Formats: sequence, structure tokens, C-alpha cells
Amino acid sequence: KNVNVDSPGLHWESDSLKLAFSFVSGYSNGIINGEFSFNLATSEYFGSCLAKSFDLELLQQYLYGLTDYGNISANLFADLQLRGDLKDKLKLGLKGRFGLSDFHFGNEPGNDFVSFDWLSLGMKEVSPKNLIYNFDSAILVKPLFRYEIYDSLDNIQRMFGKKGSNITVADEAGAKFNLIIELAKYIRDLSENFFQSNYKVDRLAVYKADLRFLDYSLNEVFEARAFPLSIYADSIYKKSERVDVLLTAGLIPQGDLSVALSIDPHNSGNFDLNYHLNDVPLATANPYLVSFTSFPMENGTLRLNGIWNVRNGMIESRNHLLLVDPKLATKVKNKGNGWIPLPLVLACIKERGNVIDYEIPIEGDLKDPSFILKDVVGDLFVNLFLKPSSLPFLIHSEIVETEIETAFIMKWEMGQSLPDNSQEKFLSRLQKYLEDNPEAIITITPVHYEVKEKERILFFEAKKKYFLQVRNPASIKFDFADSMKISKTAIKELGFVNYIEKQYKDSLIYTIQEKCEAYLGKKIVLENFEKLVQMRKSEIVNALQSNSSANQVIFKTDINTTPPNGFSYFKIGYKGMLPERLISAYHQMNEINERDFRKKYEKVRSIK
Repeated sequence: KNVNVDSPGLHWESDSLKLAFSFVSGYSNGIINGEFSFNLATSEYFGSCLAKSFDLELLQQYLYGLTDYGNISANLFADLQLRGDLKDKLKLGLKGRFGLSDFHFGNEPGNDFVSFDWLSLGMKEVSPKNLIYNFDSAILVKPLFRYEIYDSLDNIQRMFGKKGSNITVADEAGAKFNLIIELAKYIRDLSENFFQSNYKVDRLAVYKADLRFLDYSLNEVFEARAFPLSIYADSIYKKSERVDVLLTAGLIPQGDLSVALSIDPHNSGNFDLNYHLNDVPLATANPYLVSFTSFPMENGTLRLNGIWNVRNGMIESRNHLLLVDPKLATKVKNKGNGWIPLPLVLACIKERGNVIDYEIPIEGDLKDPSFILKDVVGDLFVNLFLKPSSLPFLIHSEIVETEIETAFIMKWEMGQSLPDNSQEKFLSRLQKYLEDNPEAIITITPVHYEVKEKERILFFEAKKKYFLQVRNPASIKFDFADSMKISKTAIKELGFVNYIEKQYKDSLIYTIQEKCEAYLGKKIVLENFEKLVQMRKSEIVNALQSNSSANQVIFKTDINTTPPNGFSYFKIGYKGMLPERLISAYHQMNEINERDFRKKYEKVRSIK
């Protein structure tokens, strides 16, 4: 709106038409203005353009031509000088700065698959025809990319059709004009010869990226997240001998990743790669472990690092895999889970230092690499011969480690509200400690794996509702045996899934979590989660806060997070003299750690 075009007119002695223009976004207050000169005889043009916060809402109508649903929004910023020829789209020259801000793309507002705060391209000279791509900078700030896998397809294919079929149809001959497709084609054409050109980027940077991967195809959702992730490269120049790129990322709930790449810009088959993946909790993989083996991890961390030297596509690499203190939790009994004897597997591959430590060289062609597993096989045979003689020591080590761990962390199984026998014994000892040490104080910080606890409640209550509706609740009483039967029933049992899908036919609901929530509602999940939290606290209070020790137990603020051990727990802190059993366990652990096969892992192992 408010379109203004001003021109001095076309004169007989000149083939050029000059004009100035300006207009405001019809959706907001963004503005574009500039000057334009067009040569009628040669079809060449020159001009400048200035855009400030121009709303790109106009793209939304074209998104509907590519998808059945979706939302896209962004603001345009630009300060450009340009020249070109209407007869040759590659005969384009650009200088200046181009940017997008507040970009959002997803299935609905507030649920983005891709977004970023700011994208900025600073161009010294861009001329595709002359194979010149000279950028001052390319900066991307706070990008988010979320990729989700469902039982059928993923979030991208759900939006654009299987293997992009919606895009194929929209791009067929005779299809309606689609601005998004035409822009994508034009950008593709302009950048097609980038790597054959004299390209130069003085500074490439990605700041505070958030990468999320969610797999809903399992019996429980798996989520991996890298945040914040940053990428930095300086002086990316075609004529340089090497280009260096550095990637660093924090991993949630714990761990970090760093990758240093040095590549030959003339030959992508020549590069050096140095990577480090540190302190990733093994419990992160529990959704996969439970689905395929029935056994979750409750302790242990992963480290993986390596050096790759690649020349003309031939690899020479050294890779070091280290799993420290891997420990399995109780088997999850559910008909939907697979079964692999993981305790037996761990017993065979763990070394005496309670680690899995392998060197894995990789050699050969990039397209067909060979993994050298000599160290893996050798360690396996050594373990089979050495472990039997070390079995008493290993059992003693595990007992001591458990004693220390349980003194500081009281773990709760998913949905568990009452202490089990071992926890009751520990609470009894803790109460005796408080009575014998009136000056001692313990602090308890409840740490809740809220997402997983609520997911378990959601699944159980949805299956229970289905169970009662099918079996007629008026005539049959729901008892403990029924509860156990429901717990062991697979969440993706065909009859159950078909039933809830018939109740709520929504083509935009793809996950079993969403289907159960639509069937059950959110209220009962929230109420049951709060009850669970309060019951756990009440049990501790009843066990510890007697008349004599009421002031010795302090509850701290609850924490809702993703715990590294994959379970909710109560973190216990001591003020004053430590319990004698704990002091004794620490002394024993110090002796254990002095053994050579444990001492060399001292820096990567921490027992709290």
C-alpha cells in the first residue's frame, strides 16, 4: 500500500527510463524504496533498493500451493546496488547487504520446524555470469531446526508429501505460478556455479543454533538436542591452500561436541578432521535401548574422539571409543519391547576397570570405508580369560560404588511412588544417622524427569481408559492384576491404536503421544503427576522427620529437567559429619581406584 512511483519521463534523445519508487507492506509498517534505471534498447538495468522490516506475509498464500497446511513468516531487510539484463538472468551484479529477520516456518504459529532470529549476507561483489562470489560475511543467528520421525514418514514429508511429491506436482508444466518455487529456482541458478567460481567469504558464522531430533516411531519418544551450537570459519577463499572450519556444541542434558575441519577448497577429497564428543550420558539412548533390548541404562558416560586424514578420498583415521562405568537398570517388562541379553553382552565386553575402551581405525575409500576391529576382538578374548579371576574384586567394586551412589541419589523408577525394600533400608539408616548426630542436616532436592514421567502417566491412563471402556466398568472391578496387565501392554498395540484413532479422526495428529492426549485429555496427566510428586515427598518426610529430627531435613526447590541418569531422583546433601558407612565406602573406593586398570581413567571418572 501507499505505492509511489516518480519519473522525469522518457526523452527522445535517451533510451533510458529512470524512476524512484516506494511502498509500504500491506500487512505491517515495513517499507521498500529505491531508484531504477532501465535501458529500453539493451534491456539492461541499474538501481538501488532499501528495505526496512518489510513483512513477507505474502509468501503464505504460495505455501498453501505446496502443502496442505503450514505457516511461514519473515521480515526483509536490504540495502543493495544492482545491475542486470532482463534477457539474461545470470548477468546480474549485486553489492550491499541482504537480510531476513524473525523467520518462522512450521505446521502452525508457535510450532516451528525451522526458524532463525537473523540471516545477514554482506556482498562486496556477486556476479554469477563472471563467476564472482565475493562476500564480506554470511551470518546466521539463533537458527532452530527440528526434525521429527513418526510411525509413517517425518515432519518434512508430512508437510511436503512423500519424497516432496507436493513440490513435484506444484512444479509440473501447466501448474499455477508459485513465487516460492520461482525464488528457489532463481537462487539455485545464481549459486549453481559457486564452487567453480572465484568465491570468497571473509567471515562465515552460525551463532547459538538449536538442533533437535525427535523419534516418535519408538515405544517412547527419543529426543537429542545440540544447543548452543556454533560454527565459525574465517577467510573461505578459492585460492587458499586450506579452509578451516570450527564447530562447537553443547549437548542436552549433558556433554559437548567439537569438530575442527581443515579442507582443501580445490579438492573436497583432501581434508583433515579432528573431533571430540565428551561426557554424553548413556541413559540418553534409553528409548532405543528399551525398545530393542528391554534394558535401560542408569549410569555411564560416552567419549568418542578421532583424527581423520583424508587424501584423494582415501581415509587414514584413528578413533577412540570409551564408555565409563556403564550400568544397566532393571529390565522393563512390556510386550512392545524387543529383547537382547544386554547384561551378558556388557559382562563380556567390559574391562576390569569397569570401562569399554576400544581403538577403532578406519581405512579405505570414503565411499567404502573399512572398520578395523582387531582391538575389539582382542579385548573380548582378554576379558573372557582375565575376568573370572577378577570377579570378586569387580563385585566388591560394584557394591562400594552403589553404596556411594545411593547415599547421594535416591532414584525413582518411572511411576514409582513408594520406596522399595533397599530404599526403605537406606532411609532407616539415614534416620538413625540423624538421631545419632543432632547437629547434622541433610538437604533433599527433588529432580523430576517431568517429560518422561508425564509420558508414562499418559500412556498408562489412556490404556486404562480403553481397558475399562472395552470391559464394561460397571460390572468388573479394576484391581492390581489389571494394573500390571495394562503396564505390560504395548502402547502401540493394534487394537488400542485403532480404537483411539476412531474416537478422534485428525489428519494432523501423527504421534501416539498426541493421539493418547486427544483421547484422554491433559488434566488427568497433570493431576496424577502432581500426586506422584507429593507422594514421593510424603514418603521421605514420614521416614525421616520424626519428632527429634524434624528440623534436620530441608527440602529444596523442585527441579524439572532431563536427568543424566534417565530417571527422576532425590539429590541428597550432607551438612556435618558424613555417615560412617559412607566414609568407609569412600576409603574403600580410594583403594579400588589405586589399581592400575582403574587409575588411568581417574580424570574421566567422577563418583559423587
